[in-house]
Amino acid sequence: MQLLSRISSYFIILPTVVGWYLFKKLTSEFKLLTLNLTMLTLIELMMKYLGYYKINNLFIIHIFLPLEFILYAFIYQYSLKNWLPKLLIPLGCVIFILLSILNSIFLQKIYTFPSYALYLESILLILLSLLYFYQVFTELKVEKLWEEGMFWFSIGILVYYSGTMVMYLSSNYLLKIAPKSFAFFYYLSQSTCHLAMYSLFTIAIWKGQKK
Repeated sequence: MQLLSRISSYFIILPTVVGWYLFKKLTSEFKLLTLNLTMLTLIELMMKYLGYYKINNLFIIHIFLPLEFILYAFIYQYSLKNWLPKLLIPLGCVIFILLSILNSIFLQKIYTFPSYALYLESILLILLSLLYFYQVFTELKVEKLWEEGMFWFSIGILVYYSGTMVMYLSSNYLLKIAPKSFAFFYYLSQSTCHLAMYSLFTIAIWKGQKK
């Protein structure tokens, strides 16, 4: 299990390297994705460094969650520009930042896990991914869906955030009925979702080159 967890945590390097290798050839959406993955890679390394020295690293999650949401949301801004009001996603990002700050100040302090902000991010990104699929299957303009980078990106978002949200929502119940099994379930689910998402993001970036 530790091996799987380590592989999944470092697997983000694959789509990040592919993204920078193809950076000049990528469309705007996937340049943003590459920047987001680079940020996440640096954050992952920083959290591991602090964790190694037994320093509470949860404050980093409070900082990067809003940044992550903004970058993902603006990727969808490009794709859904004909379906959403122009200011909806920027306004949604501002509201998300404000709610995250309020959560960090009043509900879940910076040295605790910001589950409420994570739930909100998960719900919003799942909705954006579903809206993308609704757009695709309503307009029927895409002949080869598997050749579209946004298709693979949206599958990655849907798989990861729906999978982890189910895990987080069921965590309290699992802790009550099977506390000894919870750690195994948590790391297995988290590692599997990470591997799936970063694999799909790698395909998305490869397919996200300018036509």
